[in-house]
Amino acid sequence: MLKEVVDFSKKLEENGIYELIQKENQKIDKPIFVIPVNNDMTEIEIDKSYFVFKDIAEKDGKLILTLDGKRNKENTDYNSKEYKLELNDDLKNLISQLCNEPKLFQKVLQNIDNYSQKPSNDKKGNKSIGSNKGTNSYTILIFNINYQTLMKNKETFFKKISNTYKENFKKGLPINFDENELNSFTKLFSQLSMDSNLQVFWTKLNEFRKNTFVKDKDMFDSVYCILKFPNDLIENSNIYKSWYEDYLSKKLFKTDPPKKDKGYPVRNCAICNDKSETWLPNAFHNLDSKKPFTLHLDRKTDHNLAVCYNCSMKIYKFQELFLNKKKISVFPLFITDEFVRKEIILLKTDLTKVSFSDVIKEVTLETPNDMFDFFLIIYNRDIGLLNFDYISGFILDYNGKSIFEIEQQLNELFFEYKLQHNYFSKKVDTKNANLDNLIYRYRTQIFDFVYRAKDSINSNDISNMYYHTLQRRLRDCYNREKEALATANLNKLKIQFLELDKTLGGYFMQTVERIKESGKVTDLESLSYYIGQIVYYLLNQSKKGQKTHAMVEPFINVANFRILGIKLEETFNAYKHELTLNWDKLNQMFSQIWSFLYDNQDQEFNRDLKILFYAGYFDKNIFFQTTKK
Repeated sequence: MLKEVVDFSKKLEENGIYELIQKENQKIDKPIFVIPVNNDMTEIEIDKSYFVFKDIAEKDGKLILTLDGKRNKENTDYNSKEYKLELNDDLKNLISQLCNEPKLFQKVLQNIDNYSQKPSNDKKGNKSIGSNKGTNSYTILIFNINYQTLMKNKETFFKKISNTYKENFKKGLPINFDENELNSFTKLFSQLSMDSNLQVFWTKLNEFRKNTFVKDKDMFDSVYCILKFPNDLIENSNIYKSWYEDYLSKKLFKTDPPKKDKGYPVRNCAICNDKSETWLPNAFHNLDSKKPFTLHLDRKTDHNLAVCYNCSMKIYKFQELFLNKKKISVFPLFITDEFVRKEIILLKTDLTKVSFSDVIKEVTLETPNDMFDFFLIIYNRDIGLLNFDYISGFILDYNGKSIFEIEQQLNELFFEYKLQHNYFSKKVDTKNANLDNLIYRYRTQIFDFVYRAKDSINSNDISNMYYHTLQRRLRDCYNREKEALATANLNKLKIQFLELDKTLGGYFMQTVERIKESGKVTDLESLSYYIGQIVYYLLNQSKKGQKTHAMVEPFINVANFRILGIKLEETFNAYKHELTLNWDKLNQMFSQIWSFLYDNQDQEFNRDLKILFYAGYFDKNIFFQTTKK
């Protein structure tokens, strides 16, 4: 499976899909402190350092500084956040606008987050270069300074920067550096730990902070710091991206080496077969720990494959740049070359179509009724879940209905649109305990049915979902605010339940049709149905100003037909004064019902019979269609 992920990741990169995704995530959301490096790469020109903003304007004696805010819902652009400050020469000389930078460096600044961010599973930055408080980064060329942790104490600031560039910077150098390159960058970086340069660094940051400190509060919590290299170096090697990925590749293994003095074991990579240091890839290790309910199918617990840096990096990109950035939780990775090619074309053409259903429908468009095999990727950023299973015999059409249409109906009818968002939730909280329990009970079965091609739900499960949903919605009828909506949905719920039940091989629709065609009480099923019809008619005789379906809710707790007969008698006695004495249709039905009840008092009024009772209750009522005599 890992090999297929690596191969697919290669194709995503070769077809520019990673680059498209990163372009979607280009943003400048905090000030960037730029430290120029001279053209011969021998000196850091700290005196010429300055801050860059996305846009800068002057209006009415004030500077308007603009950064990116949150992403728009309608498209991939970011909203702008504006900061208005009193105009003064000190601040004006300290800042620059993005468009004033060289074109190549503009692209770097727009990608500054892409070229420095921590992996999503490194919550505390404890694998970043240098200290993890105040100067987090995965590249030595870009780091983040937090005002709260560094700017309050000058000595702490000096120590943090100095330690990073005096003791730890070699960790962040590319693996294949020759001795001359190493000496050159060692001399260059050593200047960042010199007291004189640190003093200028501190002064400029402090001056900027002083000018952006408004009403006893820092306007910016942190700033990016970046070394600005000559254009030819940026153009020839994109030094920022390559150094970031090189350092990151060293940090993607799941744990530290078993023997730190000797490093990771050298052996053939399980994927590419190159001889190299290998270990468990942190981005895609397949341990079964910390997984709330979706475990691997037919896989030994803790069984893993050791891979090299390069393959680990490709796996990481698949997770971080594809699944994570596109917020994908379930994805089908096809096996056949033709389907993989169609997947790549789809993603390259339209990056909004990344959902499981979109990919399945588009890739199998010409052969929707065939069976397909694929690897199922299951990913959840919040709980660090990343599973994969081999799915065989998946078919889009299920008894004449799309598998995704069935999922949508289930989600709408029984789960109030909250099922799909809670497939992987550790704690389900819909503000309704009954709905929470229903999700806990059936989410695994429904997930396996839709995504794993398993016959894990049947008509019996559908009946249970309907019954518990009916209980919940009838209780809503007690609430005046919810009653109107609940009432409007109850009949729709019954109709669509009958359709779903039939799709899953159930018998309720055929049973109801048989009962209505006969028009007589001949068995327990027809008895239950026609009691529902009569109860609905009787309750409608109430003179209450506000009649709701909550009036029928007590019938759902009846255990047998003897008690059901008592309930029916009570309802009849409450409203009998509204009934015409010589009404043949009603009299005949009551006669059949009382006779059948007498002979079946000890029979259980089970869930299926209650469903038929409510089928009659919510169906078109035969007594309203009859003219009283």
